[in-house]
Amino acid sequence: MTGQQLGGWLARPEAFDALVWWRFDRAIRSMGDMHELAKWARAHRKMLVFAEGIGGGRLVFDFRNPMDPTSELMMMMLAFAAQVEAQSIKDRVTGAQAAMRKMALRWRGGGRPPFGYLPAPMPKEHGGAGWTLVPDPDAVRVIERIIAALLEGKSPRAIALMLNKDGVLSPSEHWRAYKARIKGITGTEGDTETDAPKRKPTPWRGQRIVEMLTSPALLGWKMHKGKPVRDDQGNPVMATETPIVTREEFDQIGALLAPKPTAEKAPTRKDSVALLLRVIHCTGCGSRMYLNKSSGAYGCSSYKYGTYCPAPVTVRGTWVDEYVTAE
Repeated sequence: MTGQQLGGWLARPEAFDALVWWRFDRAIRSMGDMHELAKWARAHRKMLVFAEGIGGGRLVFDFRNPMDPTSELMMMMLAFAAQVEAQSIKDRVTGAQAAMRKMALRWRGGGRPPFGYLPAPMPKEHGGAGWTLVPDPDAVRVIERIIAALLEGKSPRAIALMLNKDGVLSPSEHWRAYKARIKGITGTEGDTETDAPKRKPTPWRGQRIVEMLTSPALLGWKMHKGKPVRDDQGNPVMATETPIVTREEFDQIGALLAPKPTAEKAPTRKDSVALLLRVIHCTGCGSRMYLNKSSGAYGCSSYKYGTYCPAPVTVRGTWVDEYVTAE
């Protein structure tokens, strides 16, 4: 039962006499949650039952007698113990992850690696325990294609459009397809219903290409919260034995993607407001249209996000604002 479903039951207490959970931690996540649940049970004189409480035995809290505070007291004590244990587990996991980040070549199992790499068992010459990263041939070919297009003078937006038109999977879709292959399943990862709504694939975007090619993760460095993980000597900790680019190549790519100097722009009007943001959409592709403050026109956003539009639309902002306002 989800939290939303539980809320529906709590809203009509006249329909039942007791609430039953499988485990104690299925009902609450904190002492505050337990306090609110106990208040509700006391106000409506209900029983709360946990088939497996702390220690494994069944727990029954009877709130039918509002003058007896025993059940609420016991619940709060157990909730405190559960919250302390949950925090202890969280601290142990966090500490273990921090220690693993400092281990050269060690990759956390189950985590999504940077595009261009795949997790693989640690070689025996490095201990054979856990996982490391190795180059992903399919992704490496895509990265090489992107770099070649950059060298030809194409912009990241143009490259994103090219990849989307050719049906090349974006990094997130590439990872989902990989997970599906190794699990031997089809469709969207995590789908349990055959009639589940189809998820729209994530397309390539120009900004995503820039972020991918300028991240030190491309060099095989471990990253945490957007920053390289370093050892006690300040050296980057490697997640792989075989980086897919050298430092020289990485710097050359960064130079290609460095912002170009632009001439000073004329000041923009401060009263320029996109009245129809998230309302007006392109008839060619259905994407949102955005107001260009310099031209004063709404335009199709497909070029911005690397998607293909067969008939991009542009319309003068004042015309469409006045029309919609009048209607």
